[in-house]
Order: sequence, then structure tokens, then C-alpha cells
Amino acid sequence: MPDQVPHSIPDLFGRHLDCGILNTVWTSDLTYLATGEVWLYLCAVRDRCSRSVIGYAFSEYLHTDVVETALRRAVRFRAHDLAAVAYALNTRPRKSLGWRTPAEAYNDQLISLQRAGVATTG
Repeated sequence: MPDQVPHSIPDLFGRHLDCGILNTVWTSDLTYLATGEVWLYLCAVRDRCSRSVIGYAFSEYLHTDVVETALRRAVRFRAHDLAAVAYALNTRPRKSLGWRTPAEAYNDQLISLQRAGVATTG
């Protein structure tokens, strides 16, 4: 049955996910693996420029913790690079419309991850 009230999620990247600069676009995915005894859930975070996995986490249970752990590992792995990118972005002239820099948006995202919540899809 189709959704009676369709929603749209804005495509902020215009489907141009590989901009050629490290630490600009990260993507993640969740999947499950059959081990013969239990199901394991794997969350992987990839840098779209290098196409390498920069953070991952396994869990026997599908909770938001597995996503948060994978993201935290990616941040730790790329911490030096992220600090340089944040410095470069934050020292540019600010937009007069009150737009947040990517570093500010990223900081807000990290703060929101610290709050308890439930993840939803769709």
C-alpha cells in the first residue's frame, strides 16, 4: 500500500557524493551477517573520496549504539584530518544568511548522538 502522505528527504549533495576531497562526504550502511550461531549486525562508515572504510562496529543486537560506535571510530581515525578541514572551513568568510559551516553542523550531529533516542528508517 503506497504511503498516503509521501515525504521527501532533500538531496543536499545533488547525487554528487564524490567531490574529490577527503572527509567531505561520509556514508554508512548497516547489514547483517549470519555466523552459524547468531546474527551479527555490521555498521561501516566510508569516506566517499577514498572509498575506504574508516570506521566500523559489530553488534549482536540492532541498536543505535552500533552506529554511534562506528561513527566515533571514524572520527578518531580521521581526527587530525578533520581538525585541518574544520579550521579551513571555519576561517572562510561567513555567509550573511546565517548558514552553519560544515564543522558546526558536524558538531551539532555529534552532540545529538550523545542524547538517548531511537533510530527510525523512512
